[in-house]
Amino acid sequence: MTRQLLTALAVLGFLSGAAGAQESGAGAERAAETGPQTAFDENFDKGVYVELRGGEARLNEADVDFLGVNGRAKFNAGWLIGGALGYAHESGLRFEFESLYRENVNDDLDLPGGQQNLAGQITAVTTMFNVYYDFDLSNPAAENTVAARLKPFVGGGVGLAIVDFEGTAAGVGTIDGFDHVLAYQFMVGLSYWVTPQISANLRYVILGAQDPSFQDAAGNKFEVEYLTQGLMAGLRYRF
Repeated sequence: MTRQLLTALAVLGFLSGAAGAQESGAGAERAAETGPQTAFDENFDKGVYVELRGGEARLNEADVDFLGVNGRAKFNAGWLIGGALGYAHESGLRFEFESLYRENVNDDLDLPGGQQNLAGQITAVTTMFNVYYDFDLSNPAAENTVAARLKPFVGGGVGLAIVDFEGTAAGVGTIDGFDHVLAYQFMVGLSYWVTPQISANLRYVILGAQDPSFQDAAGNKFEVEYLTQGLMAGLRYRF
């Protein structure tokens, strides 16, 4: 009797272990099948986020006004860096506050009296409120496809630019000052979500501002046009 009981217990233990292993395997299989689908659901890219941005800044050849004389100023390609804090809504709209630093080195100044070297640089710190629309290329039956992770976007923003100009030219003298002006920008780009929380993006940006004005040592006004184009890369983290 004792031998039979031990044999029955051993068989029962074996069957229980086998059933547990089968259930565990089935659970893992279900997780493997449903995990990514659940992670990249229809709202995986929504919510609060922070983003780091950087890239190239090209300041367009600019109109200048000095002592009532119109001319043109040229600048070399520069760089930009900054970040943003935003919120992505389920509707596809996205809102953010962005702060960027841009820097370009002066090249030359063309006034009616002749072309001159303009040594120095022009920088700008912009604080912008931006609104975007993210396009959804996926469909409900394919949430985890590449199309679902790709998010083209367009946007625009308004804000404030603090433009600082430092330059010296023979016919102008030395100018060193800054001005606060209103700014606006337009953006178009493409995001790709590497994970449900991290995405990388590339964008093209046009930013313009009211013409900032500065003064030379004698108090004469020097006004310069400010319009930039930028190619920018970004890395976003969604909370």
